[in-house]
Amino acid sequence: MVSGTKTMTTAPALQPTRRDLFALFGSVSVAGLIPGVAQAAAALPIYRDARAPVDLRVRDLMARMTLEEKVGQTISLWATKADVMTPGGLEFDPARATAAYPAGFGQVNSALRQARRPSVAAVAGGTGAQWRGSASTIAFVNAVQRWARGTRLGIPVIFHEESLHGYMAPDATMFPQAIGMAGAFDRDLMQRAQAIIGREVRAHGSHLSLSPVVDIARDPRWGRIEETFGEDPYLCGEMGVAAVEGLQGDSRTLAPGKVFATLKHMTGHGQPQAGNNIGPAPIGERELRESFFPPFRAVVTRTGIGAVMPSYNEIDGVPSHANHWLLGDVLRGEWGFSGAIVSDYGAIEELDTIHHIAPDLAGAARLALAAGSTARCPTGSRIGHCPRRCARGRCRSLRSTPRARGCWR
Repeated sequence: MVSGTKTMTTAPALQPTRRDLFALFGSVSVAGLIPGVAQAAAALPIYRDARAPVDLRVRDLMARMTLEEKVGQTISLWATKADVMTPGGLEFDPARATAAYPAGFGQVNSALRQARRPSVAAVAGGTGAQWRGSASTIAFVNAVQRWARGTRLGIPVIFHEESLHGYMAPDATMFPQAIGMAGAFDRDLMQRAQAIIGREVRAHGSHLSLSPVVDIARDPRWGRIEETFGEDPYLCGEMGVAAVEGLQGDSRTLAPGKVFATLKHMTGHGQPQAGNNIGPAPIGERELRESFFPPFRAVVTRTGIGAVMPSYNEIDGVPSHANHWLLGDVLRGEWGFSGAIVSDYGAIEELDTIHHIAPDLAGAARLALAAGSTARCPTGSRIGHCPRRCARGRCRSLRSTPRARGCWR
């Protein structure tokens, strides 16, 4: 166990449900129709009342949020963490945070790392980051949450971490990569290993893990096979379910030492043209449903998975991050997923820079939001343009209450 485990009680003592964290959009309040809730409403806003039904709390919160606050909840901080920290230091600066994000922000990517430059490869590999110790990480998380409680609506910030085969931090416990764990064909072993990972992540104040990966690995030239559970849809599904149960537990409410999991990467990621990462996946619907969908469907329908991450690639010419059929009709419609859809790192920009289906980066953000994306990683600079675009009628996904509510659940 990492050294931060001893200070677990100093991390934020939240016991959130999946909807508490992700269902931030709703419509009008009908508090007067719920016995016991109406009496408490005068003293406490409905969205803050833990006794009220979740849907009612969502509706009440949505009715209170400005457009800027809704956009703020889709924004994550990564390299931009420098905007909310003391110049040249690692401490959180409330005054700078308020100045940079007056409407708040939704997530922080990796509290234990401060990126020196916005290079995905450099920072993900650790060469472009300053690393905190356990005590510093927990202090930073607590400082951010104290600031968030003081904002107009007091919405907590979600912290997420990389933890595919261990919490990505100095001195954390590391297990074999996913492909090695899958080789044991042992669901119980997978669940127990992921439970340890989740406990270490939660001990440092984070509530969301970017794991597991249930991509079907079909091309040996692809350089990310070690992240997967292999080529068999059944094995990938069973390992994925076990991993989520280890991270989250068997309830939609997080118990102590548990974190929400993120199912990655939907889909076709493991069979790109020429084995090139992010390459097109020219896969027909029958092959998708027979081989690539089953692991994702198994996890979504058998667990309370908190988030799903689309894949970088395109499927039959449609990038996953802008694919209404994939994210809306299949994921939310057929499988009934009600959690968050979080973008892969830099994937929304790539709708413009690689896929060329958007005229600019702001247009790419609009396409992703319209398809159902609810959080932009690793930062959110382009989503920040949405209030101005909405004013011109070009970003209806945030204006439409039913549409927004469906995305955030």
